[in-house]
Amino acid sequence: MRILVRCAAALLACLALGSPIAFAVEPSAEKTLGVFSDLSPKEARDLANTDGKILLVRWTATWCGPCKRMDVTTWPHPSITGWVDENAVAISADLDAMRRGAEIQKVNAVPTLIAFKDGKELDRTVGYQTADQLLPWLESLKDGKSIDERLAAEIATLPTNGGREE
Repeated sequence: MRILVRCAAALLACLALGSPIAFAVEPSAEKTLGVFSDLSPKEARDLANTDGKILLVRWTATWCGPCKRMDVTTWPHPSITGWVDENAVAISADLDAMRRGAEIQKVNAVPTLIAFKDGKELDRTVGYQTADQLLPWLESLKDGKSIDERLAAEIATLPTNGGREE
């Protein structure tokens, strides 16, 4: 009984002091998702095309811990909200509610973020990312070129003789 009382007291002290254990339960992210539009996928695509913006589709799930963590830490970050406001239309899709769409887009894990421009996929990223990790990826999308096009351009600049002097 003494051990139980001591454990409970330690837990209460941690909670009162705001230690990391206090955040083991993910806070509600409902207030932090303003970066995502309530538009349908078709409406979001049409708006992105009309405005010359990138369409960002975030695949998530209610049970996804890393997704919930990004909802609290990454998506509300000023650098991310500013970038999205200026450059993209962002929508969120639930993996479980939209199984067919996930299959079509070949989403095998969450969180997955897919970027589209003019109807073609530019790139995708999978897994938890902080704002500092996500922002460079977002910036790389601005040229409107797919990852394949960017890689092909980079390869084209490589020496054709394997780097050997002739």
